[in-house]
Order: sequence, then structure tokens, then C-alpha cells
Amino acid sequence: MGTFAMQASANTEDTAPQTVVKRFEALDENAFTPATYRLAKMEYVKVKALLDDPNATSDEINAALQTLDTRIAALKVRSGSESLWKTYQDYFEIGNIYSGAGNLNPNNPRGLLTSTHFNSISAENVMKPESLSTGNAGTAGTFRIFEGSNHASDQMVREAQEKDITVHGHVLVWHGQTPSWVNGGTSGNYTRTQARENMERYIKTVVEHFDTYYPGVVASWDVVNEAFVDGAPSIPADANWKDYLRKGNQSGWYKSYSRDMSENQDPSDFLYDAFVFSRKYTDAKLFYNDFNLYQDGKSKLVAMMTKELNERYKKEYPNDPRQLIEGVGMQSHNYIMDTPPSSVENGILNLLSAGVDIGISELDLFAWFPYNGEPTRDYMDLRDRGIEHIIASNGTEQERNYWINRGVTNGSEIEVIQAELFAEYFQIYKKYAAHIDRVTFWGLNDSQSWRRGHNPLLWNSDFSPKDAFFAVSNPEAYLGIEQKGAYLTGPASVVSGTSFHVNFNISAVNDSDFQKIFGQDLTIQFDPNVLTFVEAQSLTEGLVVLDSKEVSPGKIRFLVAALGEDKVIPANGNFLDLTFVAKPITAPVETAVAVDNVILANGQGQELQVPGSTLTFDVMVEPVDKAALHTLISSAQSKVDAAVEGTAHGQYITGSKALLQAAIDKAQAVADQAQATQQQIDQAAADLTLAITAFESSRISVDVNGDDKVSVGDLAIVAAGYGKKSTDSDWDKFKAGDVNKDGIIDIHDLTTVARKILES
Repeated sequence: MGTFAMQASANTEDTAPQTVVKRFEALDENAFTPATYRLAKMEYVKVKALLDDPNATSDEINAALQTLDTRIAALKVRSGSESLWKTYQDYFEIGNIYSGAGNLNPNNPRGLLTSTHFNSISAENVMKPESLSTGNAGTAGTFRIFEGSNHASDQMVREAQEKDITVHGHVLVWHGQTPSWVNGGTSGNYTRTQARENMERYIKTVVEHFDTYYPGVVASWDVVNEAFVDGAPSIPADANWKDYLRKGNQSGWYKSYSRDMSENQDPSDFLYDAFVFSRKYTDAKLFYNDFNLYQDGKSKLVAMMTKELNERYKKEYPNDPRQLIEGVGMQSHNYIMDTPPSSVENGILNLLSAGVDIGISELDLFAWFPYNGEPTRDYMDLRDRGIEHIIASNGTEQERNYWINRGVTNGSEIEVIQAELFAEYFQIYKKYAAHIDRVTFWGLNDSQSWRRGHNPLLWNSDFSPKDAFFAVSNPEAYLGIEQKGAYLTGPASVVSGTSFHVNFNISAVNDSDFQKIFGQDLTIQFDPNVLTFVEAQSLTEGLVVLDSKEVSPGKIRFLVAALGEDKVIPANGNFLDLTFVAKPITAPVETAVAVDNVILANGQGQELQVPGSTLTFDVMVEPVDKAALHTLISSAQSKVDAAVEGTAHGQYITGSKALLQAAIDKAQAVADQAQATQQQIDQAAADLTLAITAFESSRISVDVNGDDKVSVGDLAIVAAGYGKKSTDSDWDKFKAGDVNKDGIIDIHDLTTVARKILES
């Protein structure tokens, strides 16, 4: 097809070019992640320009259309979290750094993001030794924290205390950013004893300050930071961790501890002493913290050190039930081009082999390599970077053109790649969540990051979310992966006063050890002011609901089991039918049923926790018709008002009016009730109808035989039953003669009929 022909067809409504273009134009920008939509829009603009260009060739247009079509197919639906810490509250804490006063003030963008998305805070700098104290080697040193002090660290902990946010202390013992009075500095000449005494004094002063004036706020500490050499990608099988510590002028601690050693002492003892002193003066959880722990060799070295020091402590302090080192902080200042998820998972497994927990302590993902390779001197968001702004400024030719050589032409493409890596990391973190205390991002937005030129975080300079935010919010959705978890299915809306069903099911559990399940432990939560739980029934043959317990109003725990080897059930499926009743309400309300704390167990007793979920739906007000009840109440009231009690013909027996009035009042109360259901309205009408019938039957009538006249025939019926009482066995045969309804046929009944006959 020639250029002219292509242009002509491009202006026809039903052509392929217009179809692709219209598909894009029909999209809602806010429905998709910003980078993927931006990339599609770039291609859309190119296509529009080509379609309007009379010189564009069909090959150019077709290629652009194909690229646009591909970009549309690659769009990722936004699945952003309203609060990251709430999204991950069943997994681990989500942390960030504190960089100054007002960091948690929701009246500014930074504070609003921090207080909304994070429930753990670490000091970027204000808890480091050089911030908390000052003094040169050979002096006693001065502390900047004391009773009544208003140091930046005090301000941070107070703000966290007010917001109920956990603080992680960073850091007590470090070769860097430490005043020389403590350990003599890298060129100092302190003895081992001097350094050790100063270490104890420093640790005691710092941890006791925060425990005393802000009890319970600082939950954990990085006791020692970065004691090992920068990198150790691999190590020999007989490696000794002590050989890989920073030595000489790299560490004032190692240097001082190398002097005046006695037999069986080692320069590495400063690590052990630091943790022992910390355990002596605080109950906070104690961590060792380091970077490049995705490296197989370095993570193994840290695991060796951790196990050895914990074993030593157990021998020396056998009565302490706690471990000395309880966790390892896995700094994650990683490069998106050379830190694959597999290496991160391997590092985690190496550290877990030491029997301790993990903290992902300093997470950000750099976009360029090497560390000083940021392309531009002035900051730019990834979204604003064209091809000329994605070339690294330092490194080898291959490093500088890393992205260009891979066909990447703009920052938005890098933003998507970075987001996918964040998503893959968080899948791993969730997998090992039982052993991860927290995941802490080292900064909020790219422009305020310590490595701002690398665009390493979740938000742009104006605090608008990058694709990385959506990837962290829902990793599986961003990666297009079916999510493992427990789900609830049910109606989108229910009517108040009616019952409805919610089904509990599990999907995407692919773990090989959990394909056959014998036990389930789960908790259902709902608003008891809106819903009433009725029952739970199994939907799977062989699965039995063994027991349940109301933990608190609106929170019920269930234990479910497959009884016997022949009754084994699969991990995935639809398992329980939960019946609820929506309580009467005066106005529509949105409510929810949630399932969490879901644990599956196989026949070997192994347990697997899977994420829960929430089913949200509307409870609508039931439309009720009270007209018939109001009419009935009015009719009954007229009867009461017109009735006269007495013993004469046409009157009502004494007390009958009060009985009907009570029934009327009861029906009126239901009619006046705004939350009354149709069922309650109908029942009130039925009850009042019975009361009216009873009232009418209490009316005195001398027409005993019902022939519409009063005569001797009526008198004869009364006379035949004379003397009969309601307690007699044959009362039903004669009770028509009880004219005045007093339960006995006597002279009063006879004279009443006789008088009426004579009056006629």
C-alpha cells in the first residue's frame, strides 16, 4: 500500500489505525500506573503525528501502531495502597527514615506520607554517635542527650511516641561517623581497655536515655554497623569470618582492640562486647547491620559471626533465655541492574541459617552504575528523562551506556523496570515474613534521597507516586501473577433484616509441601453492630468445622480439619459457607467481612500462613409497607373507642377493651420503629388481627342461636345448659349459653335473654 492510500484509509472510521488510536483514547489515565500509561501515550503521540504527516510511509505508521498496541497491552492497572503499613500489617512493619523536625507532621506532604504509610521509623543520622556526642581522642567526651534535652533524636522519638510509631535505633557502634573520644579514631592510640570502657559508657548512656525518658518507643537497635569489608561475593569453604573484618585504619574499634591483647583475646571481640553491653542496659531487640548481604560470601560470613557470638554468649550467660544477636539488618542499597531477586533470597536464606530474624534495613534501588554514575548534575525525575539523560556520567563505556545498549530510550522505561524489581523483592519478603521484623525504605521521594541522582524510591520530587509505589502496594498485581491467599466471595449488596452467604476459599497455593491439607485455622471479622453471624458449614466433602470461638464481638476463630488420611483435601478450593444476617438499619451502610490469620497445615504438621482478604459490600435498607398495619391500627382503635363494657346485650365484657388497647399499642410501637423489617410489620398486623377477633368474641349477644332474632329458642338454649361451668368436660357443647362470658351459665344469663325477649 502506498503512502497516499494509507493516509486515506487512516481517516476512515473503521480502519485498523483508527481502531488502535481509539482504544488508547478511550482509556482512563487514572486507571493505570503512571509510567506504563506515559509510555503508551508517547507512542500515541507518535502515531497521531505520523497519521497527520502526508510524507509518512505505511511501514512507519504500521511500526508505530504495533508499538502503541504493545504498550496498550502492557498497561498495568493501578492497585495502590491507602496505607502501606496496613497492607503489610500481617507480614512486617513498613519503615522509613527520620530526617528532621516535622517529619511526622501530617500538615506537610512529607509528614503526611510518612504518617500514612509507615509504622516504623529509623534515624537517618540523628542517632549516630557523632550526632549524640562530641569530643576528641583523649578527652572524656560530651553527650548531647540528657534529662530534659531537646536534641533532634529526642524530637524524633517524641514525635514517634505521639503517633504510636516504632523507632529502630541506628546505630551504637560503627567505624564511621563516630567521635574520636570513643575509640581513638582510625589513627588514635587507645588501648583495648580504654576503648572497651568508653564503649560501655557510650552504650549505657545512649540506650538508657531513650528507655528512661521514652519507655518502649525504641524497640530495637543496630548495635554494630558495617564491621565487615565492603564486598565478599564468594568465600572458600574453610573461611574464617574474622579474616574479613575491617582492619587497621578502616576501623578505630578493630585497631584499639588489637592493642594490649591477652591470651585468647582477639580484635574481633569488640563486636561481642558491643552486644553484651547493649543487652546489659536495654531490653530492646539487638541487630547487626551491614550492606551487600545479597552476596553469597558476605551473608555467609555474617551468619558465621552471628552463630559463633550467640553460642559464646549462651555458654557465658546460660540463664539468659534470649539470644545475644537477635537479628541481622540487611541493608539493601541495591542496583537494579546487578542485584537480582534470586541473590536477595539466597542472602536471606544464608542469614536465616544462623537462627535469627532479619530486618530489611535500608531499601532503595539505584538506576545507574557505578555509585557515582548519575547522569545529570541537576536532579530530574525519571518521568522527565529522555534518552540524553539516561547515560551514566561515570564508569566504563559499557556502564555508561548500560540502558542504551539494552534498547531503553527514556526514564519511564527504567521506572517500570525498577518497579518490577521492587515487586519481586516484596514477593520474597512476604515469603519469609515470619522471620522479617520490618522493611525500611531509606527515604521518601527521589529528590530528597541520599542518592537523589539515582531515583531510588517510591515517589517523585512532588510526592506523586511512581510505578514503584504501586508495585510495592500489590506486587502480584503489578507482575500479573495470581495472588496466593484466602478470599471471601459474596454479594455486592444485601438487604437489612435478611440472611446472606459468604464463601471462604483459598487459591494459588503452589508450595509443593502443602498440596494436601489436613488442618485450617482462620479468623473471621465483621462489624457486630451491622451483622450477626449465624453458622459455618463445610463445602468440601471430608472437611469438618471442628470448633469455633468468639474471640471478641465480631471476631470468630474457626478450626477446620480433614478427618483421616482418606479425607485429605487440596490446598486450593472453596471450603466454607458462612451465613450472616444483616441487622435492621435506618440508612444504607457499607460494611465488610474479613478473613485473616489463615494457617494451613499438612499431615507432617508443617504450617503455611497465607494472606487474608476483605469482602466489602453495601447493606441496603429493606423497603417496607406499613399501610395495611396503619389501617388495621386505626380500625382497632375505633372499635375500642366505640365499645362499652358491661353485661347488657351489645356491650363487651369487662377488661376486653384494655386487652385490645394493649395489642394496639404493641402494633403501634412496631409501626413507629424506623428499623422495623417487613417481616416484623407483617407479624404485628397478624397479632393485632388475632386481638381484634378475640375482642369481637367478647361482645355480649343474646342471639344465642345466631338467627338474627331474640326469642324463646335462645332462652331454651341457655336453660338447657343451666348450671354448666367452663371447667366442665362438656363445656364446649353448652358455652353458647354463657351470654355474659363469665364462665358459668346461671340465672344472670337467663334473665338477660328474657328481658331482651320482652323488650321486642
